[in-house]
Amino acid sequence: MVFCGSLCAQEQDKPTIRVSSASYGLNTARHALGNATKYVRSACDTKRSCNFAVKDAATALADPAPGKPKEFDVVYHCGDKVKKGHLEGESKDKILLLSCAD
Repeated sequence: MVFCGSLCAQEQDKPTIRVSSASYGLNTARHALGNATKYVRSACDTKRSCNFAVKDAATALADPAPGKPKEFDVVYHCGDKVKKGHLEGESKDKILLLSCAD
């Protein structure tokens, strides 16, 4: 049995990430809507913050628009708040921070 007192209770009350959708290359191809959702959910859901490496999704997906720079977009929830993350230009080698910290 572990006892952590009021500090632990405060941490449990803080909202965690719930990913609604994640898209790699939506700026170049409408069929890319939500194509990276399962990868971001797997890496980030239930955490307070998450550094997501876009290459983890991009390498698993078919390139939605060969030769064109692909942006990365995420919509996620922290409790009742809706948040968005966006990376401009070619995002394959970038990292996106998702956070429920105030």
